[in-house]
Amino acid sequence: MQRALLIYPPTGLYDRFDRCQAPIESETVFMIRPPMDLAYMAAALENAGIECRIQDYPAQRKGWDSLEGDLKDYSPDILIASTVVPTFEEDCRALKIAKDINPAITTIVKGIISKDNGKKEMTRHGEIDIIIRGEPEFTVAEIAQGDALSHITGITYRDGSNIHVNPPRPDLKNLDELPFPARHLLNNDLYLMPDTGKRMGLVITSKGCPFGCIFCLVGPLYGNKVIYRSPQSLVNEIEQCVREYTIHDFWFRSDTFTMKKSWVLDVCRLIIEKRLPIRWATNSRVDTIDGERLDWMKRAGCFAVGFGIESGSQEILDRMKKGITLDQCRQAVKLCKDKGILTYLFYMIGLPWESKETVRQTVAFAKELDGDISNFSIAYPFPDSELYQLALDNGLIKTGQEIQGDYSKPAIPTLYLTREEVVRLERWANRMLLLRPRYIARTLARQRSLASMINYINAGLRMVRYSFKIDS
Repeated sequence: MQRALLIYPPTGLYDRFDRCQAPIESETVFMIRPPMDLAYMAAALENAGIECRIQDYPAQRKGWDSLEGDLKDYSPDILIASTVVPTFEEDCRALKIAKDINPAITTIVKGIISKDNGKKEMTRHGEIDIIIRGEPEFTVAEIAQGDALSHITGITYRDGSNIHVNPPRPDLKNLDELPFPARHLLNNDLYLMPDTGKRMGLVITSKGCPFGCIFCLVGPLYGNKVIYRSPQSLVNEIEQCVREYTIHDFWFRSDTFTMKKSWVLDVCRLIIEKRLPIRWATNSRVDTIDGERLDWMKRAGCFAVGFGIESGSQEILDRMKKGITLDQCRQAVKLCKDKGILTYLFYMIGLPWESKETVRQTVAFAKELDGDISNFSIAYPFPDSELYQLALDNGLIKTGQEIQGDYSKPAIPTLYLTREEVVRLERWANRMLLLRPRYIARTLARQRSLASMINYINAGLRMVRYSFKIDS
């Protein structure tokens, strides 16, 4: 039986979800998420008869020596590394180590966002055999089963000195076709809900988004059509988590959970009918929420909703093609507060038109909305995003330039701010929100256990350290 080792390389704690790729250090809520991309791929591989092992080295606080030991002890035939743009160069070290130990090993990378489908990356890194583009689950199973690489869609692969780019894989039409992720291969005690310190389950509910925000990768990755899991499939997975893995706290991950009202209500009704003892958080847009949705969500265990507010400047919102208004933001946050649901509000600074004045407007708006949790990050020009092209057109980056940085370190200046000014303003914005006495007192008063209070105090101290750290 062939063996596959699926890894998050020991290159730092990142959210390695394709469209986010955020350093966890920069997030107000310190939450290490389970590697669901690896778990989904492992489930598909196991169904194909491949023995699998998953190693999340950053979450385990393990380094390169541990990776080398696992490669020698487990002796996999296939190494699959999930990468993100900011860590890709260092992630490739894992593949080099694997090739040094066993030159015959097949090395696969998932997560590259590239203008030329990975040809440049493969040319620069001879240790990469295959890059998976798009949905990876069935692609990786076909590779492991020995299908001819020339016939597998959605990959870029090496054949001697030649690099081949195969046609893209057709979009997955039915998410129910995916097997449930291989949670039995995860150390579920590594992934905890920040407020309770209990096991946290991440479930994928849908993919895709019909909107066209210029900074977002959802369109390039999944298209502008939303594909939903059936409510029955989703709730069956939740029930499995409760019964088999003692997971009761969840993050429902989607590009916009609340997009289709009838689907949201059906999911909530099923959770209630099955009497599942769960609590969960999810994300929404401010223009896809209403009282009825929130009522059903709360009855089904929802305790928090995240909104991408992004900016307090309507001009910036319009230019980023967010498609929302400041008044819609106000209404959505007020509605959640009225229903007793916590709000997690995301803000972004550093788009090409950002100035000190627009940052001040955003901070003032964030104070007005007064979310239960607020998080500022820095815009990042991912290849294939419209923001990348705008940065090129405005001379903020040059053609062929390697993009350095992430959501906590600016990769580009703006038309009015240097990179150094952007990072200082982002840290300042976090301080202005997080160090308010009212915010601190309210957050601590909301905790119902000593463990929860300690978790929040530690998270607060970490964010204070981060907000005073200037390293751009």
